[in-house]
Amino acid sequence: MSPITFNSPNLKNARKNLRKTGTEAENKLWKFLRNKALGQRFYRQFGIEYFVVDFCCWQKKLVIEVDGEIHDQKETVERDFERQSFLASLGFKFLRFKNQEVLENISGVLVEIRRWV
Repeated sequence: MSPITFNSPNLKNARKNLRKTGTEAENKLWKFLRNKALGQRFYRQFGIEYFVVDFCCWQKKLVIEVDGEIHDQKETVERDFERQSFLASLGFKFLRFKNQEVLENISGVLVEIRRWV
């Protein structure tokens, strides 16, 4: 298997735009993940192959996604499944949280993340 491509230059503008336009929930969670606050380095809007994930701790091969309502739509659910399956085939584990869960229960979200790191 060839090496995994991280943060491809082809996705640089997409990653930058996603960071600038992050949701309230993503911004809130980032405050708790940045600067190794949980003992591990997390990256925001991180490129893995040809996908951009919300947060990644590549040392633990952990991806965290914060999903809004659009992720409840059938087409998006299917794309998310395909993307998650592909990244899982590379050895990545996934945690998914709804926006409301992050906004209303950040302590519970952080407990779950700590279990994985």
